[in-house]
Amino acid sequence: PPKMGFFQQVKLLLWKNGLNVIRNPWSLTLITWPLIIFIIVAVTRGYYPPELQESYVSPRNLPSAGLFPFLQTLLCNT
Repeated sequence: PPKMGFFQQVKLLLWKNGLNVIRNPWSLTLITWPLIIFIIVAVTRGYYPPELQESYVSPRNLPSAGLFPFLQTLLCNT
């Protein structure tokens, strides 16, 4: 069998996908539904940009520092 180039493979894949959408319209819904949700989120974020707030979280000991320092960080208000 002859070898196909990359773009010939992409063209054939898009053609098969188009035939599948024509034969089974549900597949078009599966493709467009996430796209519509993404557009809604992007437009909403454009209208209401995130507000940057300054916050400071005190550093905490991780469990790798040992059990006592980790529990002390969790339980004490220092």
